[in-house]
Formats: sequence, structure tokens, C-alpha cells
Amino acid sequence: AQMQKILGRERGPMLDMFQLDSFESEQVLKNIVWKNIANVDDRYFLFVQKKHFLVLTDVTHAIDAQKTLLWSAVYLLVVFAFLAYILSLLFVKTALKRLNLLVDFAKDIHLDRLENKINIEGSTDDEINILAQALNRALAVLHQQAFALKDFVAHASHELKTPLMAISSEIDLATKTKDFSHLEKVKTYLKSTNALIEQLLLIAKLESNQHLDIKKHKVKEIVYRVFAMIEKKYVDKHLQWNLKVEDVDWLCHLPSFELILQNLLDNAGKYSNQS
Repeated sequence: AQMQKILGRERGPMLDMFQLDSFESEQVLKNIVWKNIANVDDRYFLFVQKKHFLVLTDVTHAIDAQKTLLWSAVYLLVVFAFLAYILSLLFVKTALKRLNLLVDFAKDIHLDRLENKINIEGSTDDEINILAQALNRALAVLHQQAFALKDFVAHASHELKTPLMAISSEIDLATKTKDFSHLEKVKTYLKSTNALIEQLLLIAKLESNQHLDIKKHKVKEIVYRVFAMIEKKYVDKHLQWNLKVEDVDWLCHLPSFELILQNLLDNAGKYSNQS
């Protein structure tokens, strides 16, 4: 009867005390749900044993509030998890779209289309944007090098064509006339071709920034050696050369210095009028 009276009154933190051997105490001790919490007819009681008595406190209101708070937290967790999934899906789709643009651009890279650039919008610290900009810089360098290579090949082809055609003509003439006295010119053309090839290789070496062997050389000896070779080339023009060279030592890369001198003297002979 006392337990029914407790269960029938309003919920609230009211204290009740029963003897341990009472019916009410037995009801509470038989329905323990967790440590000192018992559930009797949808009412929760906190009990404490004091000697031969059992002290009860109605904590139903607090337990219901905690259950409501727990379910609210679970509901919010589900809602936020769903929102996080949607946002992450949008983010991944956006990132994958930009990555796909980058992949498609990389697949379409060709030697004749190195001037193309990939335009991907993004902040300066965005990894995809950083990768795109690095790729653009690499392509710009490759485009510059490819253009220089094409220019070098075109220049080499043009320079080699003249002596090779002269060699071919001299050989054809000697074959037809059976007069091989002119083959000495072939040797001269071959030497010129060999010198030209060495010049082209030197230019390629200079453009590739390879290490050059720099030593001290006597400038006067180099100038007169190159001059002797160029003078023979323009002997038919009867030019009057006037060279004044100081006898000094100079740190230089010998093949490069000789190439510069040869071009200067060759242009002087080529564009000078006959005397």
C-alpha cells in the first residue's frame, strides 16, 4: 500500500524510508537497473542502505530528462552526420572535377602544344592550384627548350647544306670527267663541315649550361691562328687585313673564344668590298 501511494503521487525528489525486510524494499531491490538505481512501474528510485533501513529518492524526473537529452543528442548526431556527408560529397565532387581537368590536360600534352596552359581557379595555398601552376611552369620551360631545339636544328641544317652540296657536286664532276684533281676541294669542304659540326656541338653545349673548361690562353696566338684560316677563305677578294693584338694571357673557354673570333673575322671578310 505504501509503494502504491508513492507510485501514485507526483514525480519529484521526495525521500522515503523503509525497513529492509519490508515489501517496498524487496520491490526496489528486485528491480535494480544500474548500481543504486531501481525501476519500479516506470518510476526510477535512487536507494541508499542505512543500517536496517532503505532510503529512496524519486529521480524519475532527472532520468527522463537525461533520456530526452540522450535521444536529442542522437538525433542531432544523425542530422549533422548527414549534413557532413552531403558537404563532403560536394567538396569531393568539386575537387575531383578539378583533378579530372588536370588529368585530361596532362593526357593532351603534345610537343606541338606546349604553349597551352591549364586554367584552374583556386587560392594560392590550394594543392591542386599549386600543382597546376607548377605544371604550367614546367610546360613553359619545355616549350622554350623545344623552340630552341627546333631553331638549332633548322640552323644546323641550313649551315650543313652548303658544304654537303658542294662535296656532292665535286664528286659528281670527278666521276663524269674522270678528273680527280679537284677532289682536294672535297677535303677542304670536309674540313669546313667538320668545323661546322664542332661549332654546332659547342653551341648545344653552351645552351645546355654544361661545365666549360676555362683556362689561361695567349690571345695573340689564338687570333692569328683563326685569322690564318679565315684569310685563306677570302684570298680571291684580295682584302687588306689590319690586325693589332696585344700579347696578353686571358682566362677563357678556348673553343668558345675561337668560335666568336671566327664569326667576327668571317663576317668582316664576307661583308668587305674587294680591294
